[in-house]
Amino acid sequence: MLPKPSTPLRVHNLCLALFVLAVGGITGVGGADANRAADSVPDKDNRDSRRTPPSTPIRALLLGIPHADVTPQMLVERIAKQINVVVDIRTDWQTVLRDPEFAKGYEVVVYCPCDPECRDMELVTNALQTARNGKGTVLLHCALHTFRHVPAWTELLGIRTITHDGYRELTLKKAPNDHPILMEQPESWHTDGDELYAHEYVVKGVTPLLTAYSVQTKSDHVVAWAHTYGQGRVFGTSLGHDLKTVDAVPYQNLLARGLAWAASRDYTNSALKTLKGTP
Repeated sequence: MLPKPSTPLRVHNLCLALFVLAVGGITGVGGADANRAADSVPDKDNRDSRRTPPSTPIRALLLGIPHADVTPQMLVERIAKQINVVVDIRTDWQTVLRDPEFAKGYEVVVYCPCDPECRDMELVTNALQTARNGKGTVLLHCALHTFRHVPAWTELLGIRTITHDGYRELTLKKAPNDHPILMEQPESWHTDGDELYAHEYVVKGVTPLLTAYSVQTKSDHVVAWAHTYGQGRVFGTSLGHDLKTVDAVPYQNLLARGLAWAASRDYTNSALKTLKGTP
């Protein structure tokens, strides 16, 4: 029979047990918990990650009602398939725009109202100032002709347009540049129906993204583009009259990357989901 352990030996065993537990605790921190902690630390070498953690959804405000058979909810659902975004929808867009701080708390404002004869300068002034101060701006379809009689709106848009071709099939061609919005865009794609907004001119500094041929003017026109206005980024497209275009994967890809770019998000972070189905 072994002798009973002395008090010093019991203390030694207790210390050894505490040491083992401590090592086990350290090992746990080095596993999943450490990975979660590391994920929450911004990359000091990545300017965008310092500004907005990659896992944070983009906060967007959508103003207006899209055209034809496209509801705001339909548009948001299709964008959300490809991008990590939270969108607040306000169809009372004129009421919203009367508040100079209407975009507070958002990274980007998506405009899709349809009021071609509106000339309300209070609304225009607040929209322009918001973009000029650095808020991202996305302009979709009929938003191009809203305020079309206000020259200052053209400077935000990036193109001058007041008319469009009749509804018909369109072939969209990617512009020859390496803008990040064009990542994963095919060289060309087809929509069974849309309206081509003919532009009279393109504002200096605008980067064309997609073009289409007008049967009325017998020339190519820019139908998607990007530029900066003051400190803000602006993405615009005249496409999206109805679901024939909105349901096309390349269009959803275009909107997702255009919105992320306008919001100044890093294209390598998780704000962008894995884009599937692109031809």
